[in-house]
Amino acid sequence: MSISIRALLLSGAVALPGLALAASPTPVQFSAKGAAATQADQVYAAFLRSHPKARLEAASLDLWHGHTSVLAVRFVDPSTCTGDECHTVLLDQVAGRWHEMMAQRLSTLAVIPHPAAAPANLMVDGRHVWQRLADTFVPQIQSYIDGAPMVASTPVDASHAAVMASYLGAAKAFVMQSVKVGGKLGTIDVVQPTGVNCGEAGCPMVVFGNQHPVLSTTSPGLFGLAPGADTVDGVRGLVVAVVNGLDFYRWDTAAGKYEMTRTTYTSSVTPVP
Repeated sequence: MSISIRALLLSGAVALPGLALAASPTPVQFSAKGAAATQADQVYAAFLRSHPKARLEAASLDLWHGHTSVLAVRFVDPSTCTGDECHTVLLDQVAGRWHEMMAQRLSTLAVIPHPAAAPANLMVDGRHVWQRLADTFVPQIQSYIDGAPMVASTPVDASHAAVMASYLGAAKAFVMQSVKVGGKLGTIDVVQPTGVNCGEAGCPMVVFGNQHPVLSTTSPGLFGLAPGADTVDGVRGLVVAVVNGLDFYRWDTAAGKYEMTRTTYTSSVTPVP
């Protein structure tokens, strides 16, 4: 496979320095008053005009030893919140313009302090780590799954290769990883081709259950088991690293396949409010 270092960083396959918590995370204190809130109202004036009952809560964050131009904005409105989880963005000022570094529906946000000469990371909802990568933040798959991340690495024998090729194109060699997911599905085989140039987004990935494809996507390679809340009819959910972040899947018994339910980036299942 030919996978960019950016894709590997997004997937969590390569750890940036300082992933381990150097100190206790500091909760972000959002407020509807103060200079940060006034600035947020100006940046999102159009949103407030179209949602007159909404309010913005904001905080100014120091993510790089005295650099305080990062603005965290929480959108509080029925259209942007589910329970205590609200759409939240982080903005940094670059050449006089605001640049969106992160957008996520979340309940709590905290800053993870870093050693000298390194930017701070973020913690979402008390357990999910987002790492600074250039001018953005990316979710680390390790903090979203049960157990350790997995990758397909076992060569597929010739008797199965022909079946794989019918779903994975011209590649002649494949690697796989068998995973117990439970329920009537039992064990799945996560398969990717090898020896081909797959591009910036990674390689095709097909998940087989009972010798039939039950999920198809493109990924740098890392995946893991979703927490128990994503289990349906005894079948564990899956989290797959993609170039934009993470995709979450639940088993759909009626359809007989995995269906994407949410993402950590803007998508058809996780739209921007």
